[in-house]
Amino acid sequence: MGKLGKNKLNLSLILVSGLWAVMTLLACKKTPAENTAPPPENITSPPVVENLTEADYNLALTTLDGTAVDFSKFKGKTIFLNFWATWCGPCLIELPSIQKLYDKVKDKNDRAVLVVSWEKPANIRSFIEREKYSFPVYVLTKNSPACYSSQGIPVSFILSPEGKIIKKHIGPSEWDQEPLLQ
Repeated sequence: MGKLGKNKLNLSLILVSGLWAVMTLLACKKTPAENTAPPPENITSPPVVENLTEADYNLALTTLDGTAVDFSKFKGKTIFLNFWATWCGPCLIELPSIQKLYDKVKDKNDRAVLVVSWEKPANIRSFIEREKYSFPVYVLTKNSPACYSSQGIPVSFILSPEGKIIKKHIGPSEWDQEPLLQ
């Protein structure tokens, strides 16, 4: 490559790097209000009504201490089921609202909040303790049934006491405002 070609390549790299830096700085200047998720009622998604089978209750979960959890024990309750990760920015946006939701329903025997990750328990525990969350977090130990599949995270499901998926939402949301769980 000649001297002129190298100069053009270097200039292109500098321009791309500069553009990336400017975009990153602009993205970081958002106010907290701009970083919050829209309430669920503002999200237009088709209603989901899928009947769960016995196999769909075979979600292989453990506590952060490694104790197996029988997901089917939550049958007959309204279940909020959220899949997330500690490295997922949109997941982190919605966690405070999940904590508020959990605080509202934790003493109600007909509701359950399950927050699920597939990361190493030590990583999850460290994050949860640092952020001072008290909602129960579970570790997914095997692939989940197909009805809980998603192309992205966070993904949340609301399951009815009758065993139907009545809501599926991909992306962050303000879950403490969800009327189905109140």
